[in-house]
Amino acid sequence: MTNSDPVDEAYEHMLREHARLRGLLDELGRMLSERSAAITDVSGRFTELQALVSHHFRTEEESGCFGNMISHAPRVSERVEILIAEHGSMSVEIEELVVRASDCRGTHDDWEEIGRRFHRFCGRLMNHETVENELLQEVFTEDIGSKD
Repeated sequence: MTNSDPVDEAYEHMLREHARLRGLLDELGRMLSERSAAITDVSGRFTELQALVSHHFRTEEESGCFGNMISHAPRVSERVEILIAEHGSMSVEIEELVVRASDCRGTHDDWEEIGRRFHRFCGRLMNHETVENELLQEVFTEDIGSKD
């Protein structure tokens, strides 16, 4: 029987969640660019995205992953605080997007506005997740010695 490392498990879990988020973002991006679905279907997928993002942020904050990063590498504490603060602003942004999408009637202007908002949110979220992934790799895979 092997004992698993909780830090490794948290790291792997976060990477799996990032992959799930990317998959849903890709799907929504296709739906918006192709306008291949009813606006109600798109709105429903935005609601699903909001739930996934909310769960993802809550899991990151409550799992101890951020705390583990700071314990393992105190030098990253300010960057971790910035990431946590971004969770709040992005949660508001996705909530506003869900509300706007649910109010859409499917006009050309609606599709354009929702597409712009989505791409802005998507860019922010992907940048955020990239920074998280890089920070995870820096903290848990780099050995900089005992003078951290």
